[in-house]
Amino acid sequence: MATIGAPVLDAIGTFLDYGSAATIIMIIWFIVKFFFLNDGGKDETNRAEKFGEWWDEFRAKGKLKREEEEQNRETAEVAAQGMKVKKQRQRLVKPVEGWMLHARSDCINLSLQLVRGKKPSANREEAVKGAKHCLAKLQENLKLAVHHLRENLRKEKNRQIHDYLGNLYSTIAVLLQQTNELTIPEHSDADWISLANEVDRTVKEINVNSGNIARSLEGFIERAEMEQMAENTTT
Repeated sequence: MATIGAPVLDAIGTFLDYGSAATIIMIIWFIVKFFFLNDGGKDETNRAEKFGEWWDEFRAKGKLKREEEEQNRETAEVAAQGMKVKKQRQRLVKPVEGWMLHARSDCINLSLQLVRGKKPSANREEAVKGAKHCLAKLQENLKLAVHHLRENLRKEKNRQIHDYLGNLYSTIAVLLQQTNELTIPEHSDADWISLANEVDRTVKEINVNSGNIARSLEGFIERAEMEQMAENTTT
């Protein structure tokens, strides 16, 4: 098979280079011709003005594009910072949210056991056993939440977050104290139903407060990006 020699390849390359250069020169020529050279007696000044208008518009579009790119870059940076803060908050309080949701389930199950024990045909001894088990689980979940918050309070340097965690810690510690003061009446107690009702009222209060805390924690996480954006705007 015949091959193309190096001199021929060099000649082709040179020809292509000349062709590219000629194309660029022609583009420049048509721009200059359109804006500056007389054509059919048209006013040269009018062409210069048109070129000036085109140039001003070209620069304005370039400036607008650069400003949009800068704004998009800044927006992306703020979004990245907000996502970083959100992940930090998730690591900080997401476990607590989980424990509070488990605490709600424990409260519901405890109440169900107490209701079960009130029925005439119920095995009250089994209901008491179940209620005590639910109470122990409730206390354990609240203890985990309190311990987690206490450990993180020692490490947290951000004053705003530290204050939030401190209030949270105090609130859950109160709930834990309430559970520690609860006593499930024994199945043989004569006034079992009355005592069970008192316990149930407290358990329902703990259930509501646990749900409020869980929602507060979810909001604390979701507000991270918005608060970071506001902080960047004021600084």
